[in-house]
Amino acid sequence: MADPGETPARDAFDRGRRADPPAMGDELLRRMLESSADCIKLLDLGGRLEFMSENGMCAMEIDNFGAVAGGCWSDFWEGEERAKVLAAMDEARAGRFGRFQGHARTFKGASRWWDVTVTPIDDADGRPEKLLAVSRDVTAEHEHAAALRDSAARLALLDELGSATAGLADADAVLAATTRVVGERMGVSICAYADMDPDEDGFTIRGDWAAPGSRSIVGRYRLADFGKLAVQELGAGRPLVINDNSREIAPEEAATFQAIGIAATICMPLVKDGRLTALMAVHHVRPHRWTEAELLTIREVTERSWAHVQRVGIAASLAESEALLNAVIDAMPVGVIVADAAGRILRDNAANRELWGVPPDTAGWEGYGEWEGYWPETGERIQAHEWGMARALLTGERVRDELVESVRFDTGERRFFLNSASPVRDVEGRIVAGVVGAVDVTERRAVEQRLREAEERFRNMADHAPVMVWTTDPSGYCTYLNRAWYQFTGQSEAEAEGFGWLEATHPDDAAEAERVFLEANAARTPFRLEYRLRHKDGGHRWAIDAASPRFGSGGEFLGYVGSVLDIHDRREAEGALRESEARYRALFENIDAGFCIVEMRFEGERAVDYRMTEVNPAFARQTGAGDVAGKWVSEFAPDLERHWFDTYGRVALTGEPARFENEAAPFGRWYDVHAFRTGRPEERRVAILFNDISARRRAEQELRELNRTLERRVQEEVEERTRAEEALRQAQKLEAVGQLTGGIAHDFNNLLTVVVGNIDMGLRALEQAGGEPRVRRALDQAQKGAERAASLTQRLLAFSRRQPLAPKPVDVDKLVPGMSDLLNRSLGETVKLEIVTSPGLWRVEADPNQLESAILNLAINARDAMPQGGSLTIDTANARLDEAYSATHAEVAPGQYVVVTVTDTGEGMPRELLDKVFEPFFTTKEVGKGTGLGLSMVYGFVKQSGGHVKIYSEEGRGTSVKLYLPRLLSGAEEAKEAVLTPGLEVSRRAEVVLVTEDDDDVRAYTVECLRELGYRVLEAHDGPSALRLLDRQGQEVDLLFTDVVMPGMSGRELVDVARERRPGLKVLYTSGYTRDAIMHGGRLEPGVEMIAKPFTFQALAQKVRDVLEAGTTKRVLIAQGDATVRALAAEALGGVGYSVDEAATAAEVLGRVRAAQGRYDAVVLDAGLPDKAGDAVLAELRALHADMPILLAVAAGEEAGLRERLAGDRCAGVIARPFTGGRLAEALRELGVRCARR
Repeated sequence: MADPGETPARDAFDRGRRADPPAMGDELLRRMLESSADCIKLLDLGGRLEFMSENGMCAMEIDNFGAVAGGCWSDFWEGEERAKVLAAMDEARAGRFGRFQGHARTFKGASRWWDVTVTPIDDADGRPEKLLAVSRDVTAEHEHAAALRDSAARLALLDELGSATAGLADADAVLAATTRVVGERMGVSICAYADMDPDEDGFTIRGDWAAPGSRSIVGRYRLADFGKLAVQELGAGRPLVINDNSREIAPEEAATFQAIGIAATICMPLVKDGRLTALMAVHHVRPHRWTEAELLTIREVTERSWAHVQRVGIAASLAESEALLNAVIDAMPVGVIVADAAGRILRDNAANRELWGVPPDTAGWEGYGEWEGYWPETGERIQAHEWGMARALLTGERVRDELVESVRFDTGERRFFLNSASPVRDVEGRIVAGVVGAVDVTERRAVEQRLREAEERFRNMADHAPVMVWTTDPSGYCTYLNRAWYQFTGQSEAEAEGFGWLEATHPDDAAEAERVFLEANAARTPFRLEYRLRHKDGGHRWAIDAASPRFGSGGEFLGYVGSVLDIHDRREAEGALRESEARYRALFENIDAGFCIVEMRFEGERAVDYRMTEVNPAFARQTGAGDVAGKWVSEFAPDLERHWFDTYGRVALTGEPARFENEAAPFGRWYDVHAFRTGRPEERRVAILFNDISARRRAEQELRELNRTLERRVQEEVEERTRAEEALRQAQKLEAVGQLTGGIAHDFNNLLTVVVGNIDMGLRALEQAGGEPRVRRALDQAQKGAERAASLTQRLLAFSRRQPLAPKPVDVDKLVPGMSDLLNRSLGETVKLEIVTSPGLWRVEADPNQLESAILNLAINARDAMPQGGSLTIDTANARLDEAYSATHAEVAPGQYVVVTVTDTGEGMPRELLDKVFEPFFTTKEVGKGTGLGLSMVYGFVKQSGGHVKIYSEEGRGTSVKLYLPRLLSGAEEAKEAVLTPGLEVSRRAEVVLVTEDDDDVRAYTVECLRELGYRVLEAHDGPSALRLLDRQGQEVDLLFTDVVMPGMSGRELVDVARERRPGLKVLYTSGYTRDAIMHGGRLEPGVEMIAKPFTFQALAQKVRDVLEAGTTKRVLIAQGDATVRALAAEALGGVGYSVDEAATAAEVLGRVRAAQGRYDAVVLDAGLPDKAGDAVLAELRALHADMPILLAVAAGEEAGLRERLAGDRCAGVIARPFTGGRLAEALRELGVRCARR
């Protein structure tokens, strides 16, 4: 629809305007024109406006004539109306009058109907010069006339519709006639009706009328498919009106209409009880502007049609209901009579006429007044007003199953009837009719009488029965219990009937008894159960209740009849029998003795076989024969000796038991047997109880043999004990000597620490001062003597098993060949060395340094035993020492060992010296040739390692020493060789070391060495003093260096207390003799670090650095974009003991750090990586590891600013490029120390 403000007239007037109307010569004429109510316009011959009256402008809603002046008057009109205008102007230009009626829109868009006259105005020559157009507004008259026409058409349609549907009794016929009349009268393409589904979306067009050329649209549809407007309007109960679906709704929604050939639609909803129930619609196949009259017509038709349909439906339903009611009455098997309020019989059924013998023409009788009947109880005649029908009609009483005795109309026979009567009321409650139903119960009363007599006989019999008897009805209600029940339980009839019998059952059995009974009653099946029933004396006795269902002659279920029997005594006997059987079975199953019952088979009087009827589990253990139950002995022991059959046959025949011992060769065993007859004699059964006494028989045989060899065995035992006692005395002697030497070694090591340390300090001072060579030689000699003394104390400690060992997993087949160069140099050219390894040799756990020392000592001893030369063989093997060997060798545990055998071809030793070779200071060498501690050290090391030493020697043939080391059974990895850092290890960060030593000289030497190495040193002479220093110390103590053995508080006790106060404190022990304070089984505890006295300056420097740097992997990641710089830095760090990984980009750095999972000690990060700035990479690394040391490398001059930015990050450092390898290593060391401190 066009915008009212955008009419074609206005467009035309806007194109050409004239400001003023033309001047008129006659003012009077102007005034006449202005005063006219019509719209008067003066036009030139071309139809352009020159003047419009004031009233005309008001009618056309024009505010200013200037807006339309000069415009074409024909542009006010559209379509056919414009053609009318042009034709009228043509008439006027021809000198004639032009006239027409049509509608045009005002300047503001309002639609008006006009009666228009166009008149020519001639010039002086009589030729048309102007045109005068007069338009009169006839809108009201036109609309009134149109309304009259519409009303007449609608009334005519409704009148025709009423005639077409009158007399139609079928709803579909009514609707078919409606659609035809509406379609033809309204001139539409299609008229249809539809029923809505309950979901108010789906609908079915059940019928339609289609004009010629239009197609039927009957079928199933969904409202939603016709668009949002359809759902919205029809769902709200409003009509759906569409003039042109191609313009007014969405294309996809219009497509549904267009698919069934519809362009314009009125769809009228029918809403009942708030629900959309039906639709009626008219359609055009082309666009059509629907009028209000058309909308009003379809609305009224819809309402009238559906009302007619409902009336037709109700009438049909009433007729159907009445027919159904009559059919039901006729089909009922009981007699039915319907009477009006006066009692006149309106109708009855065939059953009623058959019942009473009434003639077919009963209707119209004064029914109940004509019947003859009697009350059965009194025999008195029933009066007319006493019949059930009369009471129902007169009083409204409902009569149910009233027994009467009446006379049949046809035969006069007296019969018994059950009558039921009810009044029928109208909507206002008035009684308008009555209904009576009657059933002939004459035969049933006779049957009931017989049943009563039978029941009386049953009750009389049941009351004299010796068991309790009961019956129930179909619902399970107990209707009868005999006298025996009441006498047994003490219940009364009122207490027991119904379900009261359950009250007499034991509380623990009542629920189960009820369940079984109700389930059987529902299934109508027999049942049997046992429960405890309360006796009248208050106790409970076991009873068995059994019942069967009862059925009538027609198969109908009548209930149960059952009996209850006291079985208490039987139950107790059965319980005793079960207990006896259980005891027998428990004994049968669990005794150790074999037991069986056999059934003998005879040939005449001779037993030839027997069958195993019962066999206990011990039978198989005692004989070795399994699964023999039911078998004949000839099947599983065909070679059994004859005497077994004879013995058991005699027992079976005579009944005399037999007790004997005998051998059963098929089983290879001796048995102690007890056999006796069981069961009836004719069953020939024998019970056999037997035990395997083979062990006892063997013991007796062995005892007899032992008695013959007793004297010899006693002598051998005494000799064995003597050897064991001698071995024990030797071990105790060596232990005593070890304790003595260990104590001496401790004090001696303290003295040696001072001596060795001061000599070392003197040598270093002499070297710095450039002293005399003679003094240097003297100090060197003193140093060598001190070192020999230290070696002597170490051997004493080794023998005493007090040296601290650091055991590791060792592959001996790698260690021994690895010593070949050392051994060859030590043995010289005259001794040939041969090493024989063993494939698959087990690993051991031992101190590898001490093991090498032990093998070297044995090799040197062998060399000294071969002054003229010879051969030395070292071989390895796996061995096992059993319990017998362990019993004759003190301190030797049975098990698996690795044996290292050192064999020479030297002079050998006499047998009497072999027991002394491991004693300290014992030697067979000349004076000055040996200390006598070599084998003692070997002995102490092997024993301390949990092993065993054995020596074999013969004079003139050589000596063989076997070292037995326990096999390592765990999966520990083999120890890696230590990496020694070249050069002297000094402190770069002046770490704080607390030295605790009770020996003043040793403490002074230690403190001086540490300070010379660059450490800050605190010193304490005992444990309590050290703890006070720890408490007072304001800064971190990086290392506690303490002696192990001190008076009062030991070094171990000091460490335990110190670590409670400062968790994570690093500790280095020192001692000349530990007394097991920090060792278990001769081994340092895990995580314990120790340096043995005496120690040198270099050894102390290396060990302190090792402890301070413990826990680091020495693994560094270098991130540098320049490959050359990266390679040089990696080479420099590798030279000082670092393991280096390289990365060229930030992405590679982050990937390696994530993959390493914290195994880098530090990252050297160039600030100018190609893909990301160094500080950005630092931030990402910090998100992964908050405390990883990161060293940023920047150009010289930039380090100060970067250090300031990183001041809050103790684990970040800066180094300026270019840098040397030494500077880089030192920077990493400083950063590591700073980062480690909290």
